[in-house]
Order: sequence, then structure tokens, then C-alpha cells
Amino acid sequence: MASDTSSWKSYLALGLIFIAVSVAAMLLLSAGVDTGRLSSWALLGIPMGLAIIGIAFCKKRKQSRR
Repeated sequence: MASDTSSWKSYLALGLIFIAVSVAAMLLLSAGVDTGRLSSWALLGIPMGLAIIGIAFCKKRKQSRR
């Protein structure tokens, strides 16, 4: 049985967290708050989150083949 850290659901949740943080950063930027890290999260959070979600679906498909 797979451990909880290698479960595809953990990766899915992590990807959604990255996307949520990125959207929050974009909202703060539109409200006028501007820091270097905030703009980095706004730019990189969504692609990173989508990549992690892609890994989750690959893991799910791999687990369902077994």
C-alpha cells in the first residue's frame, strides 16, 4: 500500500494550494501591494500548480493500472 505522501490526492491538493496562493497574490497585486516575492508567486504559482496536478493525474493513472 502506498504511503500518504506518494498518494495522487496529496499532489492534487498541493497543486490546488499553489494555484490558490497565486490567485491570492494576483489579487493583492491588483490592490496595490507590491513586493518582489509576491509578483514571483503571481507569475509562477499557476504553472507550478498545473504541473503538480499533472503529476497527480499521472500517478492516479499509474495506480489504476495495477
